[in-house]
Amino acid sequence: MSPVTSRRPAAGFTLIEVLISISLLGMLSTGMLLAIRIALNSQRKATAKLMENRRVMGSERAVEEELNSFMPQMAILGNGQKVPFFDGEAQSMRFVSSYSLNQAHRGLPQLLEFAVIPGDTGGFRLIVNEWPYRGPSMAGAFIAGVETGKDGQMHTVFNPVAVGANSFVLADRLAYCNLLYLQYIPQDHQWIWRPDWESQKWPVAIRIEMAPMDGAGNGAKLHPMTITAEIHAARDMAMQYHD
Repeated sequence: MSPVTSRRPAAGFTLIEVLISISLLGMLSTGMLLAIRIALNSQRKATAKLMENRRVMGSERAVEEELNSFMPQMAILGNGQKVPFFDGEAQSMRFVSSYSLNQAHRGLPQLLEFAVIPGDTGGFRLIVNEWPYRGPSMAGAFIAGVETGKDGQMHTVFNPVAVGANSFVLADRLAYCNLLYLQYIPQDHQWIWRPDWESQKWPVAIRIEMAPMDGAGNGAKLHPMTITAEIHAARDMAMQYHD
């Protein structure tokens, strides 16, 4: 008898094994893609939050610099009358500062116009206009005139603040934004924060109070803050009308 030749099966994978391998590889690839997408989304959110926090901190520092760099200046009206250039209202404020958003302390002094206006998506926003300050005559263009108030004192009447494409948004979606001015009453020995300014002296200090609509719990948004700057100019305004 001839010897029986034994045959061993060829090495390889069955069709079922190949299908299972492909399925597992597909599931693994899908899981990896989902993990990568989640990681990228988290990174984008973290980056957006960081940029928002930096913007908020930058705006806060800018406002502090603008207030701390207050410059007492006079304005000359069309009739040649000289008046102190300072406008302090509950929702707007004007003065001259040596600080510029674009050039910091390196550029020309700036005539600043702050205004609290309604936001596009609700709440309020704080904006500022910057104009290179070119002297008292230029400042006089922002003033409508001078009138005598009920208290018998002269009061400067300013034109409304114009909001345009060049207005810089310092803070948005605010629940409130209050502009306040510190006055000392000698006869009463009291310090009073006023929502408007009609005294014939420069305010002792300026304060801006604001808080976000969404509350302090939203990490990427503005937290409630108070910015206060002392004004180093306590001269009698009325005396300057005759300088």
